[in-house]
Amino acid sequence: MYFNAIHSFKAEFIQTNSINNATQYGMVIMKKPGLLKWDYYPPTPASIIIQGTNVSYYDKELEEYSYSIINNPIINLLSSNIQNTKDIIFLNISTVDNKKIITIQDQKNQLQADVIFNIHPTEIVGLNIANPDSITYIKFYNIQNNITIAETEFKHNTSYYN
Repeated sequence: MYFNAIHSFKAEFIQTNSINNATQYGMVIMKKPGLLKWDYYPPTPASIIIQGTNVSYYDKELEEYSYSIINNPIINLLSSNIQNTKDIIFLNISTVDNKKIITIQDQKNQLQADVIFNIHPTEIVGLNIANPDSITYIKFYNIQNNITIAETEFKHNTSYYN
């Protein structure tokens, strides 16, 4: 399956929100099992690190950390093996051009997402997350799959934002 074919992932991204078309850029790093990091570039520099169910957030403008517990099966699916995500149901799988679009839903909170894969080579190229009031569109580029990623990558690097 497409999810299990990717063990690590590093890419730059562009993220757009459907409400105001606000655009953010950054870099994402994923390593299975359970490690995910989103670094947002200025003008809104921030870093989000997910390690299993623990989330840490660093806001450069406030120079402040916050911590939380997350139980989001859609996020877990990206950084875990498919067998470990009980609360996800697969709604649809379609093929458009060289892309496989897999629509999934979190059974607990009914959030829905399209995960978009390139078929050849197999890589995640997009993610559309539908919230009750908006859709977040994320497109990945400069993608590197199944590369060696050190555990130290999953720490907040505050000097990166200076």
